[in-house]
Amino acid sequence: MRNTDERVAADKPVTPTFLLALLLYGPIAAAIEASPPERWHETDAILDAVEHAVRGAQGRVTIPKRFSLGVRELFALQPRLEHPRGRRALRLLEHPRFRAAYDLLVLRAGLGLAPRAMADWWTRVQQVSPEERGPMADELARTGAGEADPKRGSRRRRPRRRKAGARVPDAS
Repeated sequence: MRNTDERVAADKPVTPTFLLALLLYGPIAAAIEASPPERWHETDAILDAVEHAVRGAQGRVTIPKRFSLGVRELFALQPRLEHPRGRRALRLLEHPRFRAAYDLLVLRAGLGLAPRAMADWWTRVQQVSPEERGPMADELARTGAGEADPKRGSRRRRPRRRKAGARVPDAS
């Protein structure tokens, strides 16, 4: 909230969606942690938790859909911010909710709930020129610092099964 006060004082934009995300953080985190630990970074588990928390709050206060959808986006972006993948991650900088999601990541990292190194990386990426961002993303991909799960490599496609009696084309 202190950061929000500073943004208001500096005449910077503040979104009610971000404030709502902060107010619902406790119930959302509790719902996420109620699922098995291996699902904590899955988007579906996160979105289910947000939905559960918003429904619970709706019993006491009306939350317009534009704000609840925004909260969903902020929380859905957290795994992508915590585990960026190469240059593709840089597209997040253009996401309309990036700044609010980034601020949430920084707050979570300050509390030890997200990787501090990733919050610092996103801070640096925003401070450098666009030309410097590509090499930073390449270095992150090379070191594997942004990988969500080290035992998960690239996905391999399973070969298609042929129907019984299907003809194999000639190589000639």
